[in-house]
Amino acid sequence: MHPQIWIPNPPGSKVVDPTELLSSVGLDGFVSGYDFVKSLSPATLPNFDPSQERVHEEGVMFGWLNPTNNLAIRTVEQLEWVPAIAHNGFQEERYWIGFHPSENPTAADLAHKHQFDGHHVRLGDLNYWLIPQPAQLPKTLIFGNDEILMQASYRANGHKIKTSFIEQTAHFEKFMVDADEDAELDWLDLANYCIESLCVNYRMTPEIMNRLELLDQVTARAILYVCLSIIRNE
Repeated sequence: MHPQIWIPNPPGSKVVDPTELLSSVGLDGFVSGYDFVKSLSPATLPNFDPSQERVHEEGVMFGWLNPTNNLAIRTVEQLEWVPAIAHNGFQEERYWIGFHPSENPTAADLAHKHQFDGHHVRLGDLNYWLIPQPAQLPKTLIFGNDEILMQASYRANGHKIKTSFIEQTAHFEKFMVDADEDAELDWLDLANYCIESLCVNYRMTPEIMNRLELLDQVTARAILYVCLSIIRNE
């Protein structure tokens, strides 16, 4: 079942654009297919004392419809709430994710309507996830000065791949070429790259990855090898 997300209103803000609110907390990949309602912070949030003012804080509750979920927004009491962790320069508790206690989200729940081609990899939840292969994806071609053909960002059906994913792919390609046999991967860099790769075809956050326990050293390497179009027998 697709999780819900609650985001507090920015300080001093009276009118909030929901798409801008999602982007402001690092959830650019969640800005399509959502429903939303104005909402106070869920009373069931962990570590909140009912006497604290933040229980009455105003915000926006988001939900997403998909083939396995015909009700976008459910009552908060039905969900287990997890605070956002600090990640990529964003502060902790900038949003809260509500998971159904007995129905974790699946790849089908989180899939973007339009997905890029790639290779399916079995991750820690024992489900198969579609991982893109940047080298095999089409690019947008743009003419520049003097009729120079330039390659721009990857896209399909109006959905673009983030520049950061392309840049990280180039970083790991260089690492694989330059590294000797004893070189160790930076696991934080690799985990962040895995999130970026999954965000191409799914709505994904570090909290969802933690909930599903998608990554270990083997599955993280498997994602990397697919993205770099490397065949390994391990």
